[in-house]
This record gives sequence, structure tokens and C-alpha cells, in this order.
Amino acid sequence: MVKTCKMCRGILVMAAVVWMAGSQAGCTRKFYRKQADKEVNAVLREKDIFDRWKIEGMYVYPHPMARHADPTNPDRPPMPPDDAAALLLGPNPQKPGHKGPQRIEETGYFELLATWDQQNRLERAAKEGGDVKLAVASRDVPRGHRGDWTPYDPDAGVARSKPYLLRIEQAMELGLINSREFQSRREDLYLSALPVTRERFGFAAQFLALEQNVRERTGQAFGVGAGDRWQYASTAGMSKLFSTGALLLVGFANQTVLELGGGAVNKRVTNTSGINLDFIQPLLRGGGKAVTLEPLTLAERNLLYDIRNYARFRKEYFQYLIGGGDFSIAPGSVTAAGSLAASHPLTGTLQGANPGRQQVVPAGLGSVGGSAVPGTLFLQINPVGVSEGFLPALYKSSIVKYEEANVKALSDILALFDSYKEGGQVSSLQVDQVNQQLLQGRSSLLAREQDKQTSLDLFRAQLGIPINVPLELDDFTVAPLTEQIAEYSDALEDYKVTVKEINGLYVKVAPAQMRAALEKIAFASPLTKTTPLFQKRFPAEWKLWRSYDDETIVKKLREEGFRKRDLLNRRTDVGARPRTPEQQKELNDVQEKLNAVESKMAAGRLEESLRKYKDAPWLKLKEEHQKKQVQATLWHKLYNAFLDVLLDANNERYETLRPRWAGPSPAVIDGVNVVDADLEAAYELATQAALEKRFDLMNARAQVVDGWRQLRVFANGLMGVFNLAYHMDSSTPPGASAPFAFNSSRTRHQLVMNFEMPLVRLTERNAYRASLIAYQRSRRDLQQKEDQIVAQVRADIRQLQVLRQNLKIQQQALELAYRRVESSYEIFTAPTVPDNSPNAAANAAALTNQLLQAYAQLPQAQEQVLKTWIDYQIARQQLFVDIEVMPLDARGVWIDEFANRTSDRQFPQRQRQLPAGKTNP
Repeated sequence: MVKTCKMCRGILVMAAVVWMAGSQAGCTRKFYRKQADKEVNAVLREKDIFDRWKIEGMYVYPHPMARHADPTNPDRPPMPPDDAAALLLGPNPQKPGHKGPQRIEETGYFELLATWDQQNRLERAAKEGGDVKLAVASRDVPRGHRGDWTPYDPDAGVARSKPYLLRIEQAMELGLINSREFQSRREDLYLSALPVTRERFGFAAQFLALEQNVRERTGQAFGVGAGDRWQYASTAGMSKLFSTGALLLVGFANQTVLELGGGAVNKRVTNTSGINLDFIQPLLRGGGKAVTLEPLTLAERNLLYDIRNYARFRKEYFQYLIGGGDFSIAPGSVTAAGSLAASHPLTGTLQGANPGRQQVVPAGLGSVGGSAVPGTLFLQINPVGVSEGFLPALYKSSIVKYEEANVKALSDILALFDSYKEGGQVSSLQVDQVNQQLLQGRSSLLAREQDKQTSLDLFRAQLGIPINVPLELDDFTVAPLTEQIAEYSDALEDYKVTVKEINGLYVKVAPAQMRAALEKIAFASPLTKTTPLFQKRFPAEWKLWRSYDDETIVKKLREEGFRKRDLLNRRTDVGARPRTPEQQKELNDVQEKLNAVESKMAAGRLEESLRKYKDAPWLKLKEEHQKKQVQATLWHKLYNAFLDVLLDANNERYETLRPRWAGPSPAVIDGVNVVDADLEAAYELATQAALEKRFDLMNARAQVVDGWRQLRVFANGLMGVFNLAYHMDSSTPPGASAPFAFNSSRTRHQLVMNFEMPLVRLTERNAYRASLIAYQRSRRDLQQKEDQIVAQVRADIRQLQVLRQNLKIQQQALELAYRRVESSYEIFTAPTVPDNSPNAAANAAALTNQLLQAYAQLPQAQEQVLKTWIDYQIARQQLFVDIEVMPLDARGVWIDEFANRTSDRQFPQRQRQLPAGKTNP
């Protein structure tokens, strides 16, 4: 007996030690974190079967290159630096490690920026024909940052001769890595999968193991008498919930008492055990798949909704980062699974009364499973960055160049006016006017530069990089537009150079050599070099007029004048009424003939005025002032006649530039460009696509069904209770040491039927009535959402068509602005006939105002064209987001627009580990 007691005691002690060690093995923070990751990955892998909302770019741990990456132990991160006042005034039960507080901020993304910058500048230098070796700036790439609460090292990544040059698709890649909003949305998806694992676990077999050891000593007068003993109580059990609401409970309990007092012969071991089994099937309240599976159903469906929301978020993020849009669902909000759908207005009222887990649970074995309840962690502290966007920031950066060009042009005009003032052609007042506008231009340039820097700061915040990182946005996206504007600017400068060269002929060239000088300008000036039609037509026309004598020239000019008048009358008659295609063709023919007549007359007037100037009649006069006046008058006529000839060349150059405007990108839906289509037809195509393809609308339709299912769940709570149960328990002989001596004689079997009449159901009644209202509201919510989507898409179509037309208008307005600058510059710098009349000063002041107004309106026209074009691109992107037709590549870049450009460097992305998922019960 003594040996048996020692053996039993040794076995029990060893079992207790093994149990305690085993219960702790593997139950570490890392174990539970890895287990959660594994199960969530399995769930996501199981759900990731639809290509339309495929899970892309999903990694719950920050990318190792991200600024917010944390390379420390994720389960035991170092304590961050605390606020000094909070540290002083409150208790501090937790202490930092031996390294002390640490602030973690990674800088691996600088490697990407440096690599992209080098490649972008090399490509730009090769395109522009610059020095490739000088294109790349030296830079210091930080490797990491540890320190106090200093947000970032002021010199980290900033010691550069040039800023980092960034393209639009590279900005998306950087956002995919570094954006705080994007990382929060990934975590939202992860958190949405966690309740699924919990709800599935509620239907798995769950085991229970408890151990209690008591060392006890009692006195003589105590109820059980004097004694010195050890008591060991062990409990093990298993429970299983079935989809019908049935619950299986199996329990095993063992109690061992080891008496230690009274000497060795009195030592005694008592070991008794008990086993019980319960099977409960609710037949009314709490029974059936509709009620039991509802929390799991909601968890599974909510995860699907969040997967689609994540796929839509990726498109919205493209618009947010590139166009400056907003999010329909802010990152950082997680749908609560196991409760009513989040879209139901009465979620808060109904959530606490959800009877989805009404199981009968015997006392002592704990509950099995439970509805998913949102945690109380700080998951909502995720503000969204200000929506700026790549294209708006690029616009504000680009218009600075136009303001700079305007300041330079006004500086040149001021120098011209200073020279005119010395010659007495303008007054000090006019010089001051030019200087005042120059100062206004410089002030405007400062404001534009401030807007540019503010915009870049906001865009850096969107990217999640430090605000002081030098950044330059590549203008590849707007290059077709800016290059066209540059062509117009070149044409203006060529015209001004030509006008200045003509003005110099009056002093530098004698009348006898004037023809040769004019021929050189007409055939070799920058203005006419790019006008092949003029180069071909004008020499032949001028040669013909040179063959006529003076009388013939006058006669021919009169005849051409009559032809011009007839053509003008015909153009007026044809253009005054609605035109058929044939009449439009007739109008074009009339205009072409009219242009030919005007060109011919301009060559004739040039020849006529040139002959008169070559004759130099002023040499025959005696009075000096008369000589100057006659020469100036003849030169003025020759100057105007020659500019009329060059007007053909200038018109040809503008006609060559006009078709080269970058047309707006089409918005094609089902093979139809809705920008050019009939408005009603475009409405029909776009709204149909949106109603069929919008992910959030799919979720809204499914959530109406969620509300419909809740009706049955809450109606179940109105029923009475009728539970059919089976109970069995058995025990070993009391007072003996036979822990496994179960016998049928000590076993009991029971069939139990529990009834409860539904006499008091006020709370359940109110919840049921509220669920009916919630369902009706969900139907109205779906209707409202459909109407909102249709209204938004229709507004997108209208805006696109208006912007397309407005872009054409602004392009024409810009051309007119350049023409106006040319005309005002030409008129102001034109030679004048000596005039001592009192109107001369007024005319000079009027010409000054005209010139300054033309220069003031030119940068406005340039900026308006660029703004309209960028607004069109943003509106087009928004349309494709709103109709859910924006395919993205793995970088999050829109395939239709930018993904065809190869990525300069593929960043090392974390590979998702998605093992085989669990199946539903």
C-alpha cells in the first residue's frame, strides 16, 4: 500500500509538472501572432478566387523599405520616447529595455528615390541632348534612423545638388510602399479576416484542461477533523457546436487526496473520478441553422465586402494620389463581424439583442464560442492625409515657369522702354507703368512659388515621406501640352526677332540695298524657315509683280481689290445661314481664294512701296525736316507692306502648330468614346457599367440580404424554449483509489425536455420590430446609393464633355493671346511718322497700355490651358473610378495610362503565405 501511494503521488506530481510546462510551451506572443497570421492568410487565400477584386499588394507588416517599417521585434518593440509631462505626472509601471526609449524610422525608400532619380535624369538628358554625366546629382542615401522625437534628420537625403526627380508611376510605387493610408487599409483587411477565424473556431471541437493543487492542514475541531493533506483536482473536457444549434459537452473530473499526517502506516490516498456527457438540441428558440450560422455568415460576408472595398480602395488611392480625390471609405475603419451589417441604421440598437448564440451551456464547463465583438483597441487613430495629388502639384509647379517667362519678358520690355525714353519716344510715366507691371509680375511669381512649395509639401505628406525631402515632379504627363505651348512661345520670339531686325534696316541699310535686305529676311529669318508654303509661293508672286511697271502694278492692285470685295461678299452670304456639308465646302473654297488674293495683293503692295522707297525722293528736298518726314512716311508704308507679306508666313506657322495640340484622351466604355458621343447615349453606357460593376454597390445589394436574414434571426427570439437534451454521468467508487473503475451500476442516463412559454418577450419584440425597420431602411439605402452613383456618373460625363470643349476654347484663346502680344509689340515698335500733334503722347500711352495688357493676359491663358487639360485628365480618371473600370497592375498603376511604361526598379515585395484554408461547417 505504501509503494502504491508513493507511486501514485509521483505520477501525479510528474503529471502536474508536465502539464504546467506543456501549457506554457509555444504559448508565447510570437506563437499567437504567427498563428493568427497563418489562419488569416488561409482565409484570404480561400477568398481570393475572383480576378475582378483580386487581392494585390497585401502585406500586413510594413514593407521593409517603408518609412514606417519597424525592424525590431514585433512582439516586444522598444518603448518609444514618452512625453516629459506625462512621464512626470503619472505612474510608470513599465520600463524601457537596457537600450532605453527608441524612435524607429526607416529610410530604405531613399534607395528607390535615388535609383529612380538617376534613371529619370539620364533619360531626360538623352532626350534633350544634354550632358549625360552631369545629369545625375551626387546624393547621400541614409541607411536608417534611430533617435529621440526628432521627426527626421534635417540632412538625411537632402544633401543633394538636385532634388529627386519622380515620375507619376514611380509615385504610385512609392505610395504602395510608404503610404500610411494604404498600410492602414491593408491592416483593415487583415482585421476583417480575424473574426472569420474566431467564428469558424466556434464550430470546431474545443478542449478544456484545468488543474488545481491545494496544500491543506486542518485542526481537530474543523469539520473534517485534524489532518495534513495534499488535494489534486483535474478537469478535462471537450465541447462541439453543430450548425443546427446542437451542443455536445463531454467532461472528465478527477480528485486525488493525499493524507500526510499520523505516520507512514496511516498515509492514505483517495482517488475518485467522474465523467459526464451532455447533448442539447434546441428545437425552437436558439435552434436551427438560420440562427446558429448567422454570426459566421455575417463574418464571411463582411470579409468579402472588405475584400471588394480593398480592391476599390486601390483604384481610389490611385485617384487620391494622382488626381487628388477622396476615399469613399476612410482607411482605419473595420466592419464588425458577427453582428448586423454596418450599413443598417439601427446597428447600435439591434447589436446587443442578437440571439445568434443562444446555446444551453451547463454550469462549470464555460461557454462555447460567441458572437464576434469588436475589440477596444485604438484602431481609429488614423487620420487621412490632405488630398493634393500628383497632377495638381505638377500644375502648380509648371505655372511657375510661365510666370518666370512673363517676368523675363517684362524685363526686356522695360529695357526697351528705357531706350525709347532716351530717344524721346515714350515718357517717364510709360516707363513707370512697365516697371509697375514688372513688380506685380515678380509678386505674382513669389505667390506662385509659394503655392508650388505648399503643394509639394502636401504631396510629400501623401506619399508618407519627410516633408523636407527635395522632390521634383517629372512633367512627362503634361509634356505634350507644355511642348506645344513652348512652340507657340518660340514662334512669338521668332516674330519679335524678325520685327526687331526689320526696324534696324531703317538706319543700317541704304535705299538701294533695301531689296536685298528684305529678301534675306523673307527667306532666311527664323520666322520663315519653317514655312515651306510661303517659301514656295511668295518668291513666285514677288517675281511676277517685279515684272510689272508702276502703272500695271496700280491697275492690278485695283483689280485684285475688286476680287477681294466680291469674295468677302460671298463669304458673308454663305456664312450667314446654317450650312450643309456642300455649303461648308463652298465656304472653305471662298476662304482659300480670299487668302490667295490677299497674299497676292500683299506682294504687290510690297513691290509698290519698295520702288517708291528706293527712288529716295526726299533727297531732292532742301529742308532737312521735310527730308526726314518724307523718308519716315515712305519707310512706314514699306514696313507695313513687308509685315503684311510676313503675316502669311506667320499664319502658316500657326496653322502648322494648331493641329499639333495634344487631343484629350478618349474615355472608352464598351467601345464607345463617351466624350464625343451623344450625351444621352453616354449617360446610358456609363450608368449601366457603374450599376453592373461597382464593388460597393455589390456590397450594398448583399447587405440588403443580410438585413433580410436578420428578420428570421430576431423572430427566433420571440419563440418559447423547447430543448431536447441527453445527459449521462458516471463515477468511480468513493473513498477508493481506483480512478478509472467506471461501472454501469454507478452510471445515470437522462432524457431531458425543457419548456418555457414565451410569456415575457418585450425586449425580443422590440428587437424584432427594429429589425423589420432596419431591413426597410437597407432597401431604401440601396436605392439611394444607386441614385447617387447614377447622378455622380452623369455628372462625370457632363464634366468631361464640357472640359473637352473648354480645352478647345482655351487653346484658341491661347493662340489669340500670342497673336495679341505679337500685334501689340509690332504696333508699339513700328516706325512712326514725325508728329507734333497733341494726340501723339496719348497714342503712345494707349499703345503702352495695349502692350502691357497683352503681356499680362498671356501667362493667364497659358495657365488656363494647362489647368483645363489637367482637370480633364483628373475627371477622366474619376469617371473610370466611378464606373469601376480601372485595371491596375501590381504596383497600383493604371494599366490604361501609365503601366505600359516599364518599372525602373522592382522593389522586393513581401510574398503572401496563403496555405490551404479551412472549410465552412
